[in-house]
Amino acid sequence: MVRRISCTISGSFRRFLPQIAAAMRECNALGVTVLSPRSGSPSRQVNGFVFVEGDRGAVEDVERRHLRDIRNSDFLYVVNPGGYTGPSATLEIGHALGASVPVFCMERPEDPVIARFVHVSISISEIVSGLAAPSVPQIPPGAGLGQLQSYIAKVVALRGFQEETLRDVTLLLMEEVGELAKAVRQESGLKVSARQPGAPRIVAEELVDCLVYILDLANLTDVDLEHALRQKEALNAKRVWRVEADRGHPRRTEPSHAQGEERERTRVVRKSRE
Repeated sequence: MVRRISCTISGSFRRFLPQIAAAMRECNALGVTVLSPRSGSPSRQVNGFVFVEGDRGAVEDVERRHLRDIRNSDFLYVVNPGGYTGPSATLEIGHALGASVPVFCMERPEDPVIARFVHVSISISEIVSGLAAPSVPQIPPGAGLGQLQSYIAKVVALRGFQEETLRDVTLLLMEEVGELAKAVRQESGLKVSARQPGAPRIVAEELVDCLVYILDLANLTDVDLEHALRQKEALNAKRVWRVEADRGHPRRTEPSHAQGEERERTRVVRKSRE
């Protein structure tokens, strides 16, 4: 199965939305999948930020999805008549470059520094002809969670798994969790005749299989996993955790809501006695 080339289109939606819509139509005619924006039709404006049909959430939610789509693209195309990029497009160009996604601009950017890092190509067909045979994506050295999520999105499409549904991937993940449990059992020698040779390597492979499906699930559910992790850990940092003995083994437990209220009442009583 031949993987379709994908791109994201950036530019000032307030100034150049008709040109952005024209670029989207050109991409569709060439068989290029436009990951973002999802539409060239405006729906509303909030403080100068233009929402198009299909946009959901607040400004930061829309921009975060746009940045994720840039990471998942084969190239970023910047619509910049007269060389104008603007602050949002400049951010997106930097994000693409940081993710090793090539950037093509309709015209040479006014900013001389940006101009040194992008390609100028008026015709999208010229770009597509140079990317007609997309190379196998590589994991960038020191890749973060967001880059790994983008890598998985690309290899899923390259290997022809893009038709798998959320249910499919969830069931496959559960199967891999079972394989991981079996590998850990062999590694620990639990109810086996002897510690299996090569068990650490098998555990590592099963962990990777689980991670791949988790990243795939994040892509299917439109979750920025790195952002979600940071938000969740910010919540966890505010919670009080304790270790309880459970049959001789330490067990992490989160205090119940009632226990939290009891602690709060205790603090109020102590403060009133001071």
